[in-house]
Amino acid sequence: MAEDDRTRRWQRTERYDTASDTIQVLRVSIAEVRHAPRDPEARRRLRAIAAEHGLWEQLAILLGDEARAAVDHLERAAAFHEELADVHENLDQPLETIAAMEHVIALDPDNVDRLDRLAWLYRRANAWSKAAETFERVGQLAHDERSRRAPAPRASLYRDNGRLDRAAAIHQVIVARRPRTPRRGARSMISSASTGRWQGSRDRAR
Repeated sequence: MAEDDRTRRWQRTERYDTASDTIQVLRVSIAEVRHAPRDPEARRRLRAIAAEHGLWEQLAILLGDEARAAVDHLERAAAFHEELADVHENLDQPLETIAAMEHVIALDPDNVDRLDRLAWLYRRANAWSKAAETFERVGQLAHDERSRRAPAPRASLYRDNGRLDRAAAIHQVIVARRPRTPRRGARSMISSASTGRWQGSRDRAR
């Protein structure tokens, strides 16, 4: 297994060494993502090459072509659209970033991580209605801390945009989900009662 890993690394290095220019290096790295769209290392390497050589705009064009060509391979298309979103984000292009992530969600509609990212992109772009809807979807699908957290930004969005009825309704849900603990006075009464019962039992034992 270790030998196979070394062989693959050597083959990858050889492909980069024989690339004639930086665009070709970029194409080699894109090919790796094409063959392994779930490999985070391949995708990290692609971004690193673009950053090192200042090729974000060129990469955006190439990724767009790859995403369109992968129409019959949903996982590959989603990966390329997601990488395209990263590129647009690096280029400070929020609308293009959102558009790319909307393509991703169309291909992978129940992915909580991707939905959560899109929700925050909408919020930063002041697309508050879409942000609220997407946070709601995150809350419905998540099985981790995000399920509990998702209503809070929704409530804030509705409150800040004059939808006080919706904000209040969501706030009630948030309060209802909080773990209930005895009030301080109630805890003192319980403690005093327990102490009294213990004292009485001790006196009777005497």
